[in-house]
Amino acid sequence: MMICILKLEGNFSQQSTVWDYIRSNILNVATFNSNEIEKIVNKTNSNIANLIFFENITGLFMTLLCLARFINLLPTVKTKDEM
Repeated sequence: MMICILKLEGNFSQQSTVWDYIRSNILNVATFNSNEIEKIVNKTNSNIANLIFFENITGLFMTLLCLARFINLLPTVKTKDEM
């Protein structure tokens, strides 16, 4: 989603490759730092940067939710007394 939005509204030059988009996406997701996005959009606190930040927060929340569900489904550990 982020790459599509940046391709439509960003100011990447025609010489930019797909790897430049992916690099910006990974840096933004890993550090929660929107500087890379603001460089691409050429605006501070733009709607696009806010939308991408919202996407990252939603992805983090969904990851934590799936991880909690997975841990909940693990079988309980039997102690030596129960064996």
